Amino acid sequence: MFHSPILSTISGVGIIIHSASGCAASFADIDRSFRFGLKRRGKPLKKAILVNTRLNEMDHVYGAEQKLYTTIVDTIKQHSPKALFVAASCGSGINGCDIQQVAWPATQKFNIPVIPMVCEVFVTKKWGSGLDFKKYGNFQKIFHPAGSVKNTPFFNVIDFSGSETVKKILNETGFNWNFIAQYEPIDNWSAMGNADLTFCVSTDHLSLFIAEHVALNHGVPYVKLPGFYGFTQSDQCLNAFGQRLSAEDTFANLIKKYHAEYNNTLTKLQRQLRQLEVLPILSNRNDWNKLIPLLSTLGVARPDIDALKLTLRRMSHFNLVKPANTLKPALIISRHHSYAAQNAMTHCPSIWLGDDCDIAGYPGTIRLGETILEKISNPYFFKRMARYPVHPYKKERTDDYPEKYEHGNKTVKPAGVF
Repeated sequence: MFHSPILSTISGVGIIIHSASGCAASFADIDRSFRFGLKRRGKPLKKAILVNTRLNEMDHVYGAEQKLYTTIVDTIKQHSPKALFVAASCGSGINGCDIQQVAWPATQKFNIPVIPMVCEVFVTKKWGSGLDFKKYGNFQKIFHPAGSVKNTPFFNVIDFSGSETVKKILNETGFNWNFIAQYEPIDNWSAMGNADLTFCVSTDHLSLFIAEHVALNHGVPYVKLPGFYGFTQSDQCLNAFGQRLSAEDTFANLIKKYHAEYNNTLTKLQRQLRQLEVLPILSNRNDWNKLIPLLSTLGVARPDIDALKLTLRRMSHFNLVKPANTLKPALIISRHHSYAAQNAMTHCPSIWLGDDCDIAGYPGTIRLGETILEKISNPYFFKRMARYPVHPYKKERTDDYPEKYEHGNKTVKPAGVF
């Protein structure tokens, strides 16, 4: 289910989550983000195709293959998607459902790719290398056969940042691009095998999985880029495009153009944000690679990154209170859903960078800096807020809570309790 928010925004794609209804509680937020993205792009509003099989106790005991197949058939008949992704869950794992075996007959009957997305998203070797494709045989049906006729040379660009900035910048170069991104049609995926080269602008597991699949099955090589976050990394990305396409001058002029447009604003922001203490709270390494270059470009101060990298990615809610009180940051920036409202708990201004927050490229950097300035413009509100403790944790759990303690011959980490 990890990539459902991304896949649900692809035009012509439907998502089935094979799980209990509680696991699909995020549908409302996914649909909200989807509709917000359509509105921002000036496209007609519609709902995302999100379906849940609603497994119950009997399904976990006796299996739910027939329920899944019926759901797939009903979804295809009602919504007519061009591709259907079936996300696994803990529930489908408990009852041992073979999603691939259920998906294959539906693919043959309706001639629509029904693709299982199992919980191997965290198995880096499989998703990072893209070599385990026996379980994803239906995935190949999205793409046109290798060697199909193409009229003009073009290049794939995989960008799941949710921003239109990269598309806008690259369209100024005169090259032909095939964008694999949110709100782009699934037909763009079909044409990937006929491209000359694939650029991975976003390097999350799903992007690398797609790029590796196209490379292995269609012979299209791919290039990993650092991502369009902050001025320095954006420059590196554009220079990499220029080097691989033998068009260094074209992309160098593009860099000069955007620097001339935004450098004065950036200098002003850096002067206003100098030495501002910002505490980033992130959910994974990919988010870290996005936010840290942005903060570096804006010139804000932050705590020791190496020390916090392990701490903040695994801490419980009550663990946040102690470092927030110790470090006393001027601002908390969160990319973790669970920490979206931590300003109430830590009495500190906070910004939640949701999936629909556009922080990519040169304008995204400026946009984040202006958001930070706006958030810290009224510190008195949070000072008044600090007079009224709102977190439910005991004092010993926040102030004097040990990182580790000795239990017999073992050193263990205490469990988080109220």
